[in-house]
Amino acid sequence: MLPLPFARQPAHFTLLALACLSGHSAFAEEPMQLDSLQVSGVQMSAVEAASEELKRVPGATNVVDMAKVEQGRVAGVADVLAYQPGVYAQSPGNEGVKISVRGSGINRGPGSHASGTHILLDGLPLTGSGGTPYELLEPLWISRAEVLRGANGFDRGSLALGGAVDYITHTGYTAPKLQLRYETGSYGYQKRNIASGQVLGDFDYYLALT
Repeated sequence: MLPLPFARQPAHFTLLALACLSGHSAFAEEPMQLDSLQVSGVQMSAVEAASEELKRVPGATNVVDMAKVEQGRVAGVADVLAYQPGVYAQSPGNEGVKISVRGSGINRGPGSHASGTHILLDGLPLTGSGGTPYELLEPLWISRAEVLRGANGFDRGSLALGGAVDYITHTGYTAPKLQLRYETGSYGYQKRNIASGQVLGDFDYYLALT
């Protein structure tokens, strides 16, 4: 005797009914409202960011903020490093300067090659076999100076056994839109500076005349 064709139909109807009920319950759920999440932070300046980066160096380092240096006289590069511990900087009265880091190169003349002391500008070495051309360094065009004493100068070059000084120039991100400065002193000393820096879209510029 052949089985009746409708013997299994109740099972199909049962599954269909369960599927409809589960679909109805899924569509019936209301959306869940989550609490808003607010993330806030403080943006560090270029000087603060450089200071935090140098703290990772296991030795004596510091950052010279030119905004503080410019509160006084800025006649030459020697004024930038005047109050840095372990650094001797003296100008003979012209564009040259004698720099010694922890005694390295103390017996060298101004501008000559100081053994073990490495001078850089924006990470590029200025110190060569003939010395350091300090006439390329105008302190009013600098935003900060990074000082690494002793063997910590290896971070900037393999010959920087006595230390390194890296001068970082202004960009449109660090310079004011317009800056006018006039200095005067004894023996007819005068210094004038006009500078401008700005960010324009994806570009930035910095112009200065001293």
